[in-house]
Amino acid sequence: MNSILRDVSKLQELDVKELDLLDKTKQVEGNFLKAHQLITKGGPSIRKKE
Repeated sequence: MNSILRDVSKLQELDVKELDLLDKTKQVEGNFLKAHQLITKGGPSIRKKE
């Protein structure tokens, strides 16, 4: 019985980690979309210092 509870606990931990990764993935995708929009709309130019 204890092994079953441990397995359930591990599955719950994995589920939480998976949800965190999905949230972070959505944030990254959102950032890429914002960057793409800035680039295509000709946002403020970034100059490299020489």
